[in-house]
Amino acid sequence: MIICISVSSVSIRISTTLSIDDPVFIDHIKFAVQGHFEKDYQNIVDVIHKLGTKHLQSISITVPGSLNSDRSKIVIASNLQSWVDRPIKSLLQDEFNCDIYIENSTVSSALAEAYYGSGQNEDFVFIKWGNGLGGSSVRKIDNKINIYSFEPGHMILKINGNLCSCGNKGCLETYVAGKGIKEIYKKNPNELTDYEWNEVIENFVDGIQQILSIRPTKLLIFDGGIAVHHPEKLKEIKVLLDSQLTVIPCPTIKLCQYKEHSSLFGSVASIKYNDRYKLFTFHL
Repeated sequence: MIICISVSSVSIRISTTLSIDDPVFIDHIKFAVQGHFEKDYQNIVDVIHKLGTKHLQSISITVPGSLNSDRSKIVIASNLQSWVDRPIKSLLQDEFNCDIYIENSTVSSALAEAYYGSGQNEDFVFIKWGNGLGGSSVRKIDNKINIYSFEPGHMILKINGNLCSCGNKGCLETYVAGKGIKEIYKKNPNELTDYEWNEVIENFVDGIQQILSIRPTKLLIFDGGIAVHHPEKLKEIKVLLDSQLTVIPCPTIKLCQYKEHSSLFGSVASIKYNDRYKLFTFHL
């Protein structure tokens, strides 16, 4: 049995599966992030013990933020700060005595699309558009997956613009991601007016053009809460992007195949690639 854990800035999902080749998830459990690592960790441990550990083979956990070189802990996570520098891997290994895998949630979700979903047999750029804004570039070289993790949310969109949780001003995610939208408009994305959405889309398209100038691609795959719950906005992005790009062709835009379950599929894909292939992840 494999325990799959998906951690975001607001919630934690835990599920189980028996296969990494054709994963089917059971025992879906979801609970809120408490804002304190000790409480969050204890809730995770309690749920795993309730699910049973007799046939437990491995635990795979996906988390927001950047990991250290041996993927044992988070070193940067502006939206999950209480988890930073906590020895997640060693704590879980000591508690459950099994293989532990930890991966960035955007990287793992991109892996899910590369192996199981919309990005099979293609190179693509993956954008996670939710409370924050993350990205990965996926390239296939010699039949191996190469994943380049990057931070589109912290590209500078406006000089001396909105203050970001990273400490810089004018970061893209302060204008288009969920947290930034709430700061600007004092409401959640699903409450925005058409005029307010137009502002968000225009800013996002400006940012996407920056991304494509550095990482040109024929395929953009979107994931994350905003993309999943507002797929019509991807069509608006496509139309505006197509009208503004002049040097490079406009890529195809797709919604992720597994939607709110992409991080769970990603946790399994991370095991598959770490075990059977050499996984190269470059944090730029």
